[in-house]
Amino acid sequence: MEDNGGGAVAAGSSGTAAGSSSAGTRSCLTEDEYQKLVNAVRPWFRSVVRIIQTRGTKKKKEAIYTSNALVVLSRAERSFFVTCNHNLGRNPKDATIRLYNGTKDYPIDMIHYRDSDLDLLLFSVKNVPVLQELPMFCPKSEEPSRFDLVAVLGFSCPKVQVDQPLEDLVLVKEPTILPGEIVDEPFHETKYKLNLINSCSTTAGISGSPLFNEMGKVVGIHLATDKTMREAASADTLLVRLKRWLRDGEDSNTIEQLVEKVYEKFSHGGKSKR
Repeated sequence: MEDNGGGAVAAGSSGTAAGSSSAGTRSCLTEDEYQKLVNAVRPWFRSVVRIIQTRGTKKKKEAIYTSNALVVLSRAERSFFVTCNHNLGRNPKDATIRLYNGTKDYPIDMIHYRDSDLDLLLFSVKNVPVLQELPMFCPKSEEPSRFDLVAVLGFSCPKVQVDQPLEDLVLVKEPTILPGEIVDEPFHETKYKLNLINSCSTTAGISGSPLFNEMGKVVGIHLATDKTMREAASADTLLVRLKRWLRDGEDSNTIEQLVEKVYEKFSHGGKSKR
């Protein structure tokens, strides 16, 4: 069985973490704020996996792309992960995941649901060692507000050309903690998508990573990065989407309970929705 034991990597130096320089946002966190985020996120390294996918034509593979996914349900036969829709193509035959501190690749077996508007996707992998599920997502009543401390946890790496020696970059074994804060009040981009704009210094390849609050709970999923802002979909956005996908679920259901319904459904011959 693959080793998916402990370890830690934290961003920043001298006890501070860089943030966005946009108006209304601090340029760095205090040492205490930084350490609080690191301590809250550190236990969850084994709950994030790296997606590795080689793309190109059938005759020539051109580049290796990496991204992230978070564990939402793990069973002996099948584990379920959430990532961004843009991280996986319509038929990702070559896509695999790699566990924390591991070297073995596990093929992505099934895409259960995807939503291009919300940029969210649920997939599963068979016969993976039972993984550490993430702490349950914050209820809607606990969604972050402006200036709340947050941190992204993920493996970062830009795309790599397959004919270059830099290919080894995809073998990074540990994720990085990227601290920051919510820089604006959460807003609905659409009826079902609540955006969390933050200052975490994310880089290429980090999309699909969980966004934590200072209590170590997942409040969102990192979607994209531009020059000044980082966008995440709130955890409640995923909860609402799962209910609509399943056409089932009570208001009190958690994300774990809804994914458990997916597991039960597809364990009894259900089909994926690509």
